[in-house]
Amino acid sequence: MTPTNRLNTANVRIKKDDVLLQHIHFHRQITHSVEDELALAKDGVACFFKNGMSMVIPSNVKHNAGTINFCKVTDTFCTVRKNYK
Repeated sequence: MTPTNRLNTANVRIKKDDVLLQHIHFHRQITHSVEDELALAKDGVACFFKNGMSMVIPSNVKHNAGTINFCKVTDTFCTVRKNYK
């Protein structure tokens, strides 16, 4: 976790066959795939991400994710997510 007064970044490891339930928050989010693949849905539209791909998730947009294999992502949030400190 790398916090500043305006954004924070989290390196996240997601287990094989994991499901991250649909949720919504007021933070803007950028998710960047670092290792393997991630299925990410934004406003009901699903995309598959491979290494090096990113998605911007605007504030207050429903989103969820899932994995087939173990994967690593970097999530960046603006404004700071206090529950990630």
